[in-house]
Amino acid sequence: MIDISVLRAMAAAGASVEVILAALEAALEIEAEKTAERLAKDAARSARYRDRGGGKIPGDLRQAVFERDEFACVYCGSEAHLQCDHAIPVSKGGETTIENLVTACRTCNSRKKDRERKAFERSLEKQNSEDVRGNSEDVRGNSELSASAPSSSPPTPPLITTPTLPFLPAEILADSKQGKEVVVDGRDTAGRAPPGAFERFWELYPHKIGKGAARKSFESALKRVDLETMITGLRRYVGKVDDRPWCNPATWLNQDRWADQPAMALIERSMTSREKAAANWSNALGKLDQYAGRATENGGSGGNSVVSILPPAAGWRRP
Repeated sequence: MIDISVLRAMAAAGASVEVILAALEAALEIEAEKTAERLAKDAARSARYRDRGGGKIPGDLRQAVFERDEFACVYCGSEAHLQCDHAIPVSKGGETTIENLVTACRTCNSRKKDRERKAFERSLEKQNSEDVRGNSEDVRGNSELSASAPSSSPPTPPLITTPTLPFLPAEILADSKQGKEVVVDGRDTAGRAPPGAFERFWELYPHKIGKGAARKSFESALKRVDLETMITGLRRYVGKVDDRPWCNPATWLNQDRWADQPAMALIERSMTSREKAAANWSNALGKLDQYAGRATENGGSGGNSVVSILPPAAGWRRP
């Protein structure tokens, strides 16, 4: 970039127009050389990318990756501006195959750059843990400031805000107004999950990826459903028998998947002794009926078959 302040300083110092124009032309040439060098590097990098199998991802392969990941980013669970990302970058030997491709939103794909998927997920978990620790320190600092500040009146007990929790019984409201912490539907009076709630969910979930994003989605989901309903739905999901891949935990929470009814294994029921006896009796009568029919065809007396003159079995209906 050309610094206009330099040109103004030259003019103020009494430099001629020819000298200022010469300086401007020299600066433009240097800028053009830098631009050409940058474009050459980009072209070389693109050529290496194509030589390693990179480039445009076929549409059918992209669609298969999106369907496998249920149209959600594997890193944060977002469903907007989806792209295909190489879990192992092409620059590090990764191939453009369905095994090495994952669904990522535009933001996560840009932040990941040329890092491998596992390294990027570790950085996300570290960032989320630092954010949680920072929020805890802010809360503790505010509490210390409040405690140190002089007060002429006793502290006001916390009140329940209407949007945080549904209707509460009178005795629970009374406990809350006295400053006692109560837990209703898996949440306390501030709408927070009780200690260990997320760890309980995470231990049960079979596909453990994106823990930081899952923690945020978990806190948000508890505003829509109680903890026990969520855990019950998760147990149904874990027991599914279809061959679809496991859902990203953040996506599972964001889509309220605890309300799903996945396919469960069918249990074969064996016949009871009464059902077996009825089946054997039916087969025997059928054979007698066939025998009577053949006897009539061979010159027998005809008329009623053997089955028609036998007393019916109790509880058996002739087919």
